[in-house]
Amino acid sequence: MTVGQGQFTYDLEPNWGTLPPGVTWNMVSGVAENSRGEIYVFQRSETPVLVFDPDGRYLRGWGAGIFTTPHSLNIGPDDCVYLSDDRDHTVRKFTPDGELLMVLGEVNQASDSGYHETRSPVVTRAAGPFNRPQGTALGPNGDIYVADGCGNARVHRFSREGDLLTSWGQPGAQPGEFAVPHAVRVLETLQGLGVAMTSGTMFFKAGLTAMWDLLVDMKERGMSPLYEYQEQTRSHPLGSFGGFDLAGFPEVAELEKKYLDAERLQKYENSIGLYDPRIGNSTSP
Repeated sequence: MTVGQGQFTYDLEPNWGTLPPGVTWNMVSGVAENSRGEIYVFQRSETPVLVFDPDGRYLRGWGAGIFTTPHSLNIGPDDCVYLSDDRDHTVRKFTPDGELLMVLGEVNQASDSGYHETRSPVVTRAAGPFNRPQGTALGPNGDIYVADGCGNARVHRFSREGDLLTSWGQPGAQPGEFAVPHAVRVLETLQGLGVAMTSGTMFFKAGLTAMWDLLVDMKERGMSPLYEYQEQTRSHPLGSFGGFDLAGFPEVAELEKKYLDAERLQKYENSIGLYDPRIGNSTSP
């Protein structure tokens, strides 16, 4: 199976990731790699966090009984793991081995954004943390950014100790407004912050004041948000359900079988060249 186009063409590596007896794949929602090359998978199952070596050998699993609806996974430079829980309205920080260090938000306490799943608009006003938080990102100084998107229309910034520093955003489609902010990424080379929404719109917040939008229509161009974001910025991917390993190959997490062919992690290798998202070039393998 081949996906993408041009220099962003990848071949599926089938059957990647072996599991021990009693552990199964189910609705993978996040994937990331730590500094040692270990690949972390966040999924909606009895063993929500799975850890593999680069070749797909199972190393360990943890997190049973903690999460309601696992959503996003992010790993910091110290290899601590940040996991958002869509339905219990929290972001948790763990050691690489699963020791809980910090909880952002109140467990099972949604902020009052007027959110209602079956009404339009689903969010009527901005609120504090959190109402169905989505993606997370870390700043160079350790600050934690959270896209509070499914039930809110805000981005929150916390100190590394977990203190809320600031929040911004309102429901809407104008600059400075959000409609389901789903992923957030600190863009050090652009000295700003990128926020992706499920509509395919991306916002860049430069410094602390100016904000403008970059419209990227994925469907018309026939490209995945993962690859399109690379092409637009030559930086780290902003896609909410994927990441890169240290060699630059994408790892794509799936929530539903309709996206590819299984509710699991898919790993791809570049069939044309090696794209390094850290420096933005393509070289021969």
